[in-house]
Amino acid sequence: MVNSASKGDLASKPEERWEALKKAEKIVMDQAVIFPIYQQGNAVLIKPEVTGIEFHSVGVNIFYKNADKK
Repeated sequence: MVNSASKGDLASKPEERWEALKKAEKIVMDQAVIFPIYQQGNAVLIKPEVTGIEFHSVGVNIFYKNADKK
């Protein structure tokens, strides 16, 4: 599933790719002998006049490319 999602036919289908990755994670969590003990978190204050900041759960957490001040 992971190979298909990263380099296979699902690489260009975001919704199906995400579902495949969630299924793969469920298999690992149900069958593997690993357990995540750390989860990163961020606290961010943004002024109301600043818009366009994007937050992502994977990769770069905060994306400022489209940030703008009113």
